[in-house]
Amino acid sequence: MAAPPKFSDADLKFHWDQTGNIRETARRLKVQYSAVHERLVKGNFIQAATFNPDRGGYTSRTIPEATTLIVPDLQAPAHHPDALAFLCAIRDKFKPTNIVCIGDEVDLNWLSDFAKIPEADQPHSEWGAAQSFMRAFYAAFPEGVSCISNHVEGRIAKARTRGRLPAAFLRPVEDLLDAPIGWSWHTSIRMGDILIRHGHRDTAGLKRVIVEEIPAEHGRHLSLLIGHFHSRIGVATPDIKIGEKFYWGAFTGCLVDPRHPFFSYSKGTEKLGTVVLMHGRVVPIAMSLNEHGRWTGVL
Repeated sequence: MAAPPKFSDADLKFHWDQTGNIRETARRLKVQYSAVHERLVKGNFIQAATFNPDRGGYTSRTIPEATTLIVPDLQAPAHHPDALAFLCAIRDKFKPTNIVCIGDEVDLNWLSDFAKIPEADQPHSEWGAAQSFMRAFYAAFPEGVSCISNHVEGRIAKARTRGRLPAAFLRPVEDLLDAPIGWSWHTSIRMGDILIRHGHRDTAGLKRVIVEEIPAEHGRHLSLLIGHFHSRIGVATPDIKIGEKFYWGAFTGCLVDPRHPFFSYSKGTEKLGTVVLMHGRVVPIAMSLNEHGRWTGVL
C-alpha cells in the first residue's frame, strides 16, 4: 500500500487559501489532484469559500498595539496624485509597526448605480489605471490589513448578483488588486481598545455607535475609527467616560482627488489627509495643498 502524500495540513491550508483551486494547490505541493481533494474533504477545507462578497464571508482581525498608519479612502484611479508620496512620507517619519487600509482602495466607478459622465465611464482604462496605482502602493507597503468596504466588496457583490454568477466564478479581492501575500481583508480590525472598520454601515454620529451598538456586537465598549465620510478627519466625539475608561470616535479623512470627474458631485468639503494611531490616540495629519491643488511636501 502506497504511503500517504507527505504534506502537512498547514501547507495544505496555506496553498488552498492562496489559490482556492485544487489543481494549483496540487501543483504547488507536487502531489496528485486526488490526494489534495481527499485531504480537503477530510479536513473540512473543501467547504471554505475562497471569496465571498457578503460581509459574513470575512472575519475580524486583531493586530498588536503599536504605532499604526491608517491608509484612508483612495478610490483609485480617482486618488489624489500625491497620495502615495504623502503616505510614504508619513511612514518614513512615524515608522509605524502596523499598516491598516480603511477600505475603498479602488473606486470601481463603472459598477456604481450613480449616473456617470460618458467620458469618465471607461471600465477598461479605469481598471488599468486603478490596478497600476495599487501595484505601486503595494510595492511601497508590502504588508498590511484592510477593511472590506462598499466601493470594493460592495460593488463586486452587486455585479455578481446582477450577473447571476456563483461566488466561485470570481477571483479573490487580493488577486484583483494584485496584492502581496502579506495583505488580508477583514470586516474590522481590532487593536487594543480600538475598533477600526470602513464605516459604510455606520452613522456619522459615532457616540451612539460607541455607547450602544459596539457593546451589543462585541460584548464591551471600544473606541471607533472609520473612513467612508470624506468630509471628516480626526476625533469627532469628546472623550466618553464609561466605567474607569475613556473612549472616542474618529474619522480618517481621505486621499481622493476632489477634481476628478468621478467626484463631479463634490461640494469641496473633502478633508484630505489621514491619521496615525499612537498610544491609543489619534494623530490627524492634513495634506497641505498649494494653489494648484498639489501637496506642498510638508507634513
